[in-house]
Amino acid sequence: MTTERPKTSNRLVKAALELFQMRGYHAVGVAEILERSGCPKGSLYHHFPGGKAALAVAAIDWLAADIVRHFDESADKSSPAATMVGVLFRQSADWVTGTGYASGALFSVMAQEVVPQEAELTARLGQAYVDVTRACARALAAGGGDPDMAGPVLALLDGAVAQARAQMSPVPFQAAEAAAIRLVG
Repeated sequence: MTTERPKTSNRLVKAALELFQMRGYHAVGVAEILERSGCPKGSLYHHFPGGKAALAVAAIDWLAADIVRHFDESADKSSPAATMVGVLFRQSADWVTGTGYASGALFSVMAQEVVPQEAELTARLGQAYVDVTRACARALAAGGGDPDMAGPVLALLDGAVAQARAQMSPVPFQAAEAAAIRLVG
């Protein structure tokens, strides 16, 4: 059985996502994205005529959809809110430590860097936060938690990612997880 190579556009999005999570938007060049993706030189502008900014929008949209999907699965299962929050924080801790603390939360990393200078990216980041927060609220409500705590839970998670990277330790995730579980009821 042969395995099909992912589509060029998907490889570009994945490479950009990984690089932006590690170093931010401005520190990553198009040549580096192409190299990491293994795509030919003209492919980025073929698939993303708006260049690096259009690719960044695609990475934001892809990640937001993936996170929303996970929250929707939790809501569909009516996972208890505290369980869902615990899994969210532990999976995030595993991901950050698994990258050797090299990767951060894409939305936060980019928001710190491009807002408000890059209007298109600012708009997409704002919408991504809205979409993810709404999905988290639905999952919390389905699990018997307080949906109004979705924003604070996600803020705790973003803060835990930043602190864990700075300290090169998973400990911030543990404290943030405990606080988030108390918040959701």
